[in-house]
Amino acid sequence: MRVDLFLHNLSHVLLPFLLCLLFSMLLETYDPILLWVSVFAGALAPDLDHLIMLRDYRFKSFFHFLSYVMSSDRYRKSFLIFHNLLVIFILPFFFPLLLLNIYVGLFLIAFHSHLILDLLFDFYAIGDFSSWKIRRRI
Repeated sequence: MRVDLFLHNLSHVLLPFLLCLLFSMLLETYDPILLWVSVFAGALAPDLDHLIMLRDYRFKSFFHFLSYVMSSDRYRKSFLIFHNLLVIFILPFFFPLLLLNIYVGLFLIAFHSHLILDLLFDFYAIGDFSSWKIRRRI
C-alpha cells in the first residue's frame, strides 16, 4: 500500500477518536455516549457515498469492494455525492444547529472535518481539486 493511502486510511480511524477526545474535554456536562455516537456517525457518514460504486461497478463481493477502496486512489476520481466542493462550502451554514442541538452540531462538524481531511489528502495524492468538482449526476 502506498504511503499516502496508508495515511488517508489512518486519518479516517484517528479523526473520530481525536474529535471525541476534544469534545469530551470541552463538553463535560453532555452525555458522553451520545457525544461519541454523533461524532463517529458524522466522521463515517461521508464515506457512504462510496457505496454508489457498488451499483456502478462490478465487484465479486462487498469485501472485494472494501479492499478496492482501501488500496486504490482511483475511487477518488469518480463522482461522489458528499465529496465535492459544494458540500464543503454549504455545510458550515448549518453549524448554528449546534445552538439547537449539540449532538446534531457535533455530527455536522465531524462530517465537515472528514470532508476537509479528504480534500487535503486528495490534493496531496492526486495533485489537484478536479475530482471534487460537481459533474455527472447526483
